[in-house]
Amino acid sequence: MRLGIYGGTFSPPHLGHVLAAKAFMREVALDRLLIIPTAIPPHKEADGFLTDEHRLALTRLAFSDVKGAEVSDLELRRGGKSYSYLTLRELSAPDRKIFFLCGTDMLLSLDSWMNAEEVMRLATFVVISREIDADVHARVLRKKDELSRSYGAEILLLGTPAFPASSTEIRKAIADRESIAEMVPASVDEYIQKWNLYRL
Repeated sequence: MRLGIYGGTFSPPHLGHVLAAKAFMREVALDRLLIIPTAIPPHKEADGFLTDEHRLALTRLAFSDVKGAEVSDLELRRGGKSYSYLTLRELSAPDRKIFFLCGTDMLLSLDSWMNAEEVMRLATFVVISREIDADVHARVLRKKDELSRSYGAEILLLGTPAFPASSTEIRKAIADRESIAEMVPASVDEYIQKWNLYRL
């Protein structure tokens, strides 16, 4: 089975996340995709965090129409810092090939991750680029070659460019009472308004 893993804080999930998931499913021909909200991300500050219940609900709403995808609370149940090697260990099986979706920034720091060698052994990394920048693209290609040589890493690059949206910008727009209708699925927008999230 070709199993995809797409992790993130998803606070809130936006159209860029949804389009990335669909491109991941399509281009890598996944049989199943797990969307996994992180508990505590090890590589960034927990800025704009909600309760686990709200983030899980928002993530389920956002990805509800992505065929073959399901939202998992695996890392939320585990708690603590969400290290990828723990998740990959738990999901690995002899009859599975695991593909792990990440952005360019994550790829460029991949060899600094906890148990990086194990992470690269357990999954093929699939990169979606946020930037249309020749210099960044060149750095990604160099890093891809370096990780392949040093760790035997398998790395694929998606052909679909990322949607230009970020959760940080969306949280700021909400706090400033601006519309986010063009950046998030309608169900996510409605949920945020219903529960008055990100206002403080």
